[in-house]
Amino acid sequence: MVTIFTNILKFITDPKNTRMLMLGAIVVCLLLFLQQCGATRAAKAEAELQKKETQRISNNYEAAMDTIKQGKVDENTWKAEKLGYELTIDEAKEKYADLLDDFKVEKNKPPKTIIKTVFKTKENIDNVTINSTDIDSLGNGLLTFADTAQFDSTNYRYLGGKIPYKFVFNEEDSTYKMVPDFGTFELEQGMNLNVGLFQDKDTKKISIVATTNYPGVTFTQLEGADIMEDDKNKKLLRQMRKPWSLGMNVGYGAIVDVKNGSVATGPYVGFGITYSPKFLQWGR
Repeated sequence: MVTIFTNILKFITDPKNTRMLMLGAIVVCLLLFLQQCGATRAAKAEAELQKKETQRISNNYEAAMDTIKQGKVDENTWKAEKLGYELTIDEAKEKYADLLDDFKVEKNKPPKTIIKTVFKTKENIDNVTINSTDIDSLGNGLLTFADTAQFDSTNYRYLGGKIPYKFVFNEEDSTYKMVPDFGTFELEQGMNLNVGLFQDKDTKKISIVATTNYPGVTFTQLEGADIMEDDKNKKLLRQMRKPWSLGMNVGYGAIVDVKNGSVATGPYVGFGITYSPKFLQWGR
C-alpha cells in the first residue's frame, strides 16, 4: 500500500508529468464548467417553459370567456375580433374537438391553424321593379323581377325570381281575383371574408380577426386556434437534424503519429468536423 502511494506521489511530482497533469486538470475544470453552464441553461429553459405554459393556460381560459367584438374599420369594412387559443394537437382533438368539426387529423398532416366562422347577413332590398310577362288570353302570366347590387369587385348580390299567377272568377260577387302560384327564386352572392390569427409579442395572446366589405354581415361565431409544437412535432424536428456538424472538441483520447508509428494519450482541445448519429442526439 505504501509502495503504491509512493509511486503515485513520485509520478505527480515528476517534472515530466507536471505539464500533462496541469493540462488534464484544466480540461477537467473546463468540462465541469461547461457541464454547470449546461445545467444552468437547462434550468433556466425549464423555468421559462413553465412560465410560458402558465401564460398559455391563462390565455386559453381568457379566450374561452371572451365574446365577439363587432365594429367597423371604415365606412365600407365590417370587422369582428375575438381571442383565440394556443393548443397542442391532443388538446385540439380532445378538449376542443368542436373546432375540428369533421376534419380528420392525419398523422403526417397535423393542422397548423384552425379557424371557424359563422355569420348571418341582413339586407333590405327596396324599389325592385316587377314585370308581368307571358300573359295569355285570360290574363294569366308571370310576375318576374331581378335586382343586382355590386359593392366592389368581390362583393356582390343578384336576386331574381318569377311567380306564376292566374285570374280566378268569383261567382259570389262576379269579380276576378289574381291568385299567385308557387314561385321560383334565385339568389347569388359573392362575399369576401378575410380571417387571420395574430399573436401579441408581449402577452402571447392569440386574436382572430375577420373583416368583410359585404354590407349587413354579422359574425355570430368566431373561433380559432394556433397549433403549437408538442412532443410529436419535436420528434419530427429531431429526425430532420443532420448527423454532421462543425465545432470545437474537448476531451481525452489517443493521438497516433502515423510517421513514427507511436501512440500518445492525453487530454486535447481541437476544432473540426464531428459526426453524431441521430440516436445519440438529445434535446430539441
